[in-house]
Amino acid sequence: MERLFAGAGRLLSPGGVMYVYGPYRYADRPLETSNGEFDLWLKARDPASGVRLFEDVNIVAEQNGLTLAGDRAMPANNRSIWWSKK
Repeated sequence: MERLFAGAGRLLSPGGVMYVYGPYRYADRPLETSNGEFDLWLKARDPASGVRLFEDVNIVAEQNGLTLAGDRAMPANNRSIWWSKK
Protein backbone atom coordinates (compact mmCIF):
# COMPACT_ATOMS: atom_id res chain seq x y z
CA MET A 1 0.00 0.00 0.00
CA GLU A 2 2.84 2.37 0.84
CA ARG A 3 4.49 1.80 -2.54
CA LEU A 4 1.21 2.23 -4.41
CA PHE A 5 0.64 5.66 -2.89
CA ALA A 6 4.28 6.67 -3.26
CA GLY A 7 4.05 5.85 -6.97
CA ALA A 8 0.78 7.75 -7.32
CA GLY A 9 2.32 10.74 -5.57
CA ARG A 10 5.26 10.72 -7.99
CA LEU A 11 3.40 9.98 -11.21
CA LEU A 12 0.10 11.85 -10.98
CA SER A 13 -0.12 15.37 -12.34
CA PRO A 14 -1.76 18.04 -10.17
CA GLY A 15 -5.48 17.27 -10.09
CA GLY A 16 -4.86 13.61 -10.99
CA VAL A 17 -6.91 10.98 -9.15
CA MET A 18 -5.91 7.86 -7.21
CA TYR A 19 -8.91 5.50 -6.85
CA VAL A 20 -9.29 2.35 -4.73
CA TYR A 21 -12.16 -0.07 -4.22
CA GLY A 22 -12.54 -2.64 -1.47
CA PRO A 23 -13.20 -3.25 2.21
CA TYR A 24 -11.80 -0.85 4.82
CA ARG A 25 -11.90 -0.55 8.60
CA TYR A 26 -12.84 2.78 10.19
CA ALA A 27 -11.66 3.67 13.70
CA ASP A 28 -15.05 5.05 14.73
CA ARG A 29 -17.24 2.09 13.71
CA PRO A 30 -17.31 -1.66 14.11
CA LEU A 31 -16.03 -3.84 11.28
CA GLU A 32 -18.82 -5.59 9.40
CA THR A 33 -19.02 -9.35 10.07
CA SER A 34 -18.29 -10.27 6.44
CA ASN A 35 -15.24 -7.97 6.36
CA GLY A 36 -14.04 -9.41 9.68
CA GLU A 37 -14.18 -12.90 8.21
CA PHE A 38 -12.40 -11.69 5.06
CA ASP A 39 -9.73 -10.03 7.23
CA LEU A 40 -9.07 -13.32 9.06
CA TRP A 41 -8.86 -15.20 5.75
CA LEU A 42 -6.37 -12.67 4.34
CA LYS A 43 -4.20 -12.80 7.47
CA ALA A 44 -4.19 -16.61 7.42
CA ARG A 45 -2.71 -16.46 3.92
CA ASP A 46 -0.28 -13.63 4.71
CA PRO A 47 0.01 -12.06 8.20
CA ALA A 48 1.13 -8.75 6.64
CA SER A 49 -2.16 -8.38 4.75
CA GLY A 50 -5.72 -7.79 5.92
CA VAL A 51 -8.46 -5.20 5.74
CA ARG A 52 -6.72 -1.84 6.07
CA LEU A 53 -7.66 0.91 8.50
CA PHE A 54 -8.88 3.86 6.42
CA GLU A 55 -7.25 6.41 8.70
CA ASP A 56 -3.81 4.78 8.20
CA VAL A 57 -4.27 4.66 4.44
CA ASN A 58 -5.33 8.31 4.39
CA ILE A 59 -2.19 9.33 6.30
CA VAL A 60 -0.02 7.56 3.73
CA ALA A 61 -1.96 9.26 0.92
CA GLU A 62 -1.43 12.68 2.52
CA GLN A 63 2.29 11.97 3.03
CA ASN A 64 2.49 11.47 -0.72
CA GLY A 65 0.75 14.72 -1.69
CA LEU A 66 -2.78 13.36 -2.11
CA THR A 67 -5.94 14.86 -0.58
CA LEU A 68 -9.08 12.85 0.13
CA ALA A 69 -11.66 13.72 -2.53
CA GLY A 70 -14.38 11.14 -1.89
CA ASP A 71 -15.46 8.06 0.06
CA ARG A 72 -18.63 6.20 -0.89
CA ALA A 73 -20.28 3.04 0.41
CA MET A 74 -20.63 0.28 -2.18
CA PRO A 75 -22.31 -3.13 -2.23
CA ALA A 76 -21.04 -6.01 -0.07
CA ASN A 77 -19.51 -3.65 2.55
CA ASN A 78 -16.92 -2.29 0.12
CA ARG A 79 -15.90 1.32 -0.39
CA SER A 80 -14.98 3.52 -3.34
CA ILE A 81 -12.35 5.96 -2.10
CA TRP A 82 -10.38 8.49 -4.12
CA TRP A 83 -7.73 11.11 -3.55
CA SER A 84 -6.53 13.92 -5.80
CA LYS A 85 -2.98 15.17 -6.25
CA LYS A 86 -2.44 18.62 -4.73
